[in-house]
Amino acid sequence: MIRSYKLILTLLFLTSCSVNQAEIIIREEYSEINLSDPWVVSEPSLSGVENLKSISEKASKMERLTSLAIIRDGKIVFEEYFRDQSKTSLHDVRSVTKSIISLLTHIAIKEGFITSLEDPIWKYLKDTGFELSEEQKEIKIIHLLTMSSGFEWLENSGNDFVDWVRSDQHIEFLLNRELINEPGSEFTYNSAAVHLLGVIIQEGSGIGLDNFAEEYFFSKIGVEQAYWETMSNGYKNGGAGIRSRTRDLARIGQLMLQDGRSGEDQIIEENWVYESTAPYYDWRADYGDLQNYTYGYLWWVKEIDDTQKAGYLAWGYGGQFIYVVPAKNLVIVTTNDWRNASSVGGSSVLELETFNLIFNHILPKVRD
Repeated sequence: MIRSYKLILTLLFLTSCSVNQAEIIIREEYSEINLSDPWVVSEPSLSGVENLKSISEKASKMERLTSLAIIRDGKIVFEEYFRDQSKTSLHDVRSVTKSIISLLTHIAIKEGFITSLEDPIWKYLKDTGFELSEEQKEIKIIHLLTMSSGFEWLENSGNDFVDWVRSDQHIEFLLNRELINEPGSEFTYNSAAVHLLGVIIQEGSGIGLDNFAEEYFFSKIGVEQAYWETMSNGYKNGGAGIRSRTRDLARIGQLMLQDGRSGEDQIIEENWVYESTAPYYDWRADYGDLQNYTYGYLWWVKEIDDTQKAGYLAWGYGGQFIYVVPAKNLVIVTTNDWRNASSVGGSSVLELETFNLIFNHILPKVRD
């Protein structure tokens, strides 16, 4: 699909001249790309991105930033690495994994491994030996996809995530928790529940999550390297366990920007891209420069108002972001070194600093 280019006329009125001179800047024609092809690096001026030096200077002063890539109109216009990282470096992107699980859930449905979002999770776990209460058997795929499973869980204000990671029985750790909310009734951020969704994909397809992702997804969009953490029972960590390269993370963002298409192939159905990045809840929140955000299908959604979506993002602990801005044909990828984040004031410091970079130093430099 070819999207129309813009012709930008900047009139320079020179007082020393008897006539006006016009500088014509042509923004290159934008055609959706085949993501299996190598990235094209473009001159920023031809993609409508200005003053990259100031972006670079700001980024270089950030204590933990390890990579920053800006993709405009399907081309790389800015790419820098910090802290001894490079194009080949693998970044542990934490909960960005969850947004990938959203896409893999759709693929599992499209391929017939999962029947419906309304399927109870018990349908895919009954032969695993895990014990579910009668109430837990009522949890559906859609509830895991929208963080509304109902389990008692304190991830951000408690120690549940750390205790879960340290457990030697990751599925049982979750299933031993009580349901304190009716499934589907309330948002509760829960990495263990998304890991369970990854387990369901593995059980439904009969292959490991890493192999499933490679065969049905990564190989189709040019992702060459992705490594998954292995949890108990040999399951790959679907909650926060993937390591990947910055350019490959950008491919995922570009795929979403292209409504799930890579070249002529529809990898992710357009409707799924829309549904997963549409507000599922009626609540809105603010977090530093990220204003008016909410949640979809394991993607965070930023709105301008109740009727207009400004963008959406995959969000990983400590400043790992894939931020997509459809109106600007823009994808921004950031990674940070989140290890021992407490030494710099906590993960929120890294996230807020990165949001400041995106919203105050990058987006204002991108012409419409």
